[in-house]
Amino acid sequence: MADALVSRHIPALYNGVSQQNPTLRQPSQAEAQVNMYGTVHDGLRKRPPFQHLAEVTTSDWSDAHVHTINRDVTERYLVVVTDGDLKVFDADTGAEKTVNFPNGKTYLTIVGSDTAEQTFRIDSIADYSFVVNSSVVVATQTAPTSTPTGYSNWYYPPTWGYQNAARYYNSNGAGSLTGSVNTFSDLPHPEDASPPSPGDLYKVVGYDEDNFGGYYVRYSGGVWNETYGPSANTSFDEETMPHALIRETDGTFTFTQFAWAARQYGDATSNPGPTFIGRTLNGVFYWKNRLGFITDENAVFSTAGDYGNFWRNTMTTLLDSDVVDVALTGNKVSILKHAVPFNKTMMLFSDQTQFSLSVRDVLTPTSVSIDEATGFEMDDTVAPIRIGSEVYFVSKAGAYSRVREYFVSPGSLALDAADVTAHVPRYVPDSIVGMAGSDVENCLFLVSDATGHKKRLYLYQVFWSGDEKVQSAWSYWEFTDDDVILSVDVIEDNVYVLVKRADATYLEKCDLDVNAVTGSLSFDILLDRRYEVQPGDMAYSAGLDETTITLPWEINTESGSIRVVLTSGSGDVGRLMDTVDYEFPIVAGDNEVTVPGDVTGSAPVVGLNYEAEYTLSEQFVYDGNQMADTTGRLNLRTLTVNFKDTAFFEVEVYPYGPDYSGQVEEVVTGGLDAFTGRTLGEASLTTGEPSFTTGTYQAYIDGNSRDVVVKLKNSSYLQSKFTSAEWEGKFNKRTRSI
Repeated sequence: MADALVSRHIPALYNGVSQQNPTLRQPSQAEAQVNMYGTVHDGLRKRPPFQHLAEVTTSDWSDAHVHTINRDVTERYLVVVTDGDLKVFDADTGAEKTVNFPNGKTYLTIVGSDTAEQTFRIDSIADYSFVVNSSVVVATQTAPTSTPTGYSNWYYPPTWGYQNAARYYNSNGAGSLTGSVNTFSDLPHPEDASPPSPGDLYKVVGYDEDNFGGYYVRYSGGVWNETYGPSANTSFDEETMPHALIRETDGTFTFTQFAWAARQYGDATSNPGPTFIGRTLNGVFYWKNRLGFITDENAVFSTAGDYGNFWRNTMTTLLDSDVVDVALTGNKVSILKHAVPFNKTMMLFSDQTQFSLSVRDVLTPTSVSIDEATGFEMDDTVAPIRIGSEVYFVSKAGAYSRVREYFVSPGSLALDAADVTAHVPRYVPDSIVGMAGSDVENCLFLVSDATGHKKRLYLYQVFWSGDEKVQSAWSYWEFTDDDVILSVDVIEDNVYVLVKRADATYLEKCDLDVNAVTGSLSFDILLDRRYEVQPGDMAYSAGLDETTITLPWEINTESGSIRVVLTSGSGDVGRLMDTVDYEFPIVAGDNEVTVPGDVTGSAPVVGLNYEAEYTLSEQFVYDGNQMADTTGRLNLRTLTVNFKDTAFFEVEVYPYGPDYSGQVEEVVTGGLDAFTGRTLGEASLTTGEPSFTTGTYQAYIDGNSRDVVVKLKNSSYLQSKFTSAEWEGKFNKRTRSI
């Protein structure tokens, strides 16, 4: 049969990597994708850069727990907790904030061998955050009859007020039981022959047929007031309870003990303490105007609107606002580790089971239950993440990890957890130590401590169009060889990482916004560890005609990967300085780059170059049933790439496979008549302002589709965006299907 000229359009390149057989992949899936970021609305682009914020420590923070506080659009903070210490950083500048410790740091000490990431849990409400040390057993004490030690350092939300101290400890003594009566009307009255005396304590016991537990009243100020029984005024040992981290009005922070309420009514039988007493707290959350803790098999909620009160507010009736303490229902032991609000309810997670908190309209002590929802295994050392209307959690699978997407089935409204790594079963490594997500960008980031993967951020991107999942894409971002990513957190469309390097640990930020720009430029400069050089960082030597730039980070990488881009001045807008002019030997502790000429007025930007790469899947001819035809020979002739708002990219073609020689075509889109061949560097970009254009580029292949490897790459500091592609070839088949 003669060769037939065929072509196929690849409508999109944003669905990431697939490890399925190439015949089963979607056209929009790739063989490999590194340092790329694909979106449905903008196509596939080189990932945004990470900007240097600050050097934060020279200590080992490998096991630190990191929490983000998103107070508002102008104030965002990162809280870093280690064994015995806590620090706060401005998320926009990296500046360390002052943290006061009026009660010391004892509560931050880890009991046992767990890491800080495994031990600490934090939840923020407005200007204060609750910090939980899950290695500390919650204890109680008899409420003092005078001001407690350290009371002046306790934190009270403004609505409670310092003057309401009597709510938190007993200021009038327990007293002895004077007597008991059946009903409130049976109590002594002032006009009786034996009138009550101030301080008299009675118990109203009711009648047996009422099944009434009784309550206590004390005579004071001429009236009977409900109170607690003899020696029943129990309070929490504030040193063992979660502490508060407060943002003060002057911009500093205070880490201190919280004003936890003591029992004010009833006794140990009628008003028992919450089930977390004598146990450790595994998690903290805020839901339906209540503060909640999880411990063993229980979820405990504070009284409504009073986050420090875990006792009933009266024994005469059960109030809807009273404390809620609910246990699991099931026939096996399930230790709760995480709680995540989801689908108008609360999802609770143990290592083998997921539970749903069922609430009838309003959360009250009588309207709630915990029911088993699903039974998927999970890695309970990694906190689940909610993104939009889905919740993601990690499970182990040998040397790899599975990520499940928890959702409500549209048809049945039943809960299910789909494996979103099903098409990449050997891609995400085990030993996941951090996971964070963005509701704005619908993406999930994971950090692994597995050998060989510590310098990578694994990325999952999802996009729903109604009930159809249009995008389900896996890829990874890679830093330099010596980098170790310790943690990742996301606030809206900003990604924050702690990166450990040979000299110190650094805080860096990445802006996912496609419209992000650098300084006064109209485009973004794609350099990692990017630093916009300040005037005080530069010194010009007229005699040598060179400028020395001092960086805020130590140069511990190959000098060839450092780039200097000028962003202002005549003819310098966006110009890359030729790297040949400032190559130098790496010296330990060195943080200076010397460039020729006077660039003090050109606002240089310095950073590390990183390469982005996308490898297309094997291509096929499909029949009318969209089945790949694997019996014929497809010889690919050309690949046409459609791009937009692009300044530079490369096309690598290996007609006989990656083990054989290939061709590299560098495309400077301003002219589309750029040089082709085996060239190094970006010499064509060292003069003049870069030009961003939209168009097509055709690369020649001439190879069997089974052998051909085609890569789209970008080793430049300038952006490239690919929207689609199309190949043309000849197809030969000796037989005809019947």
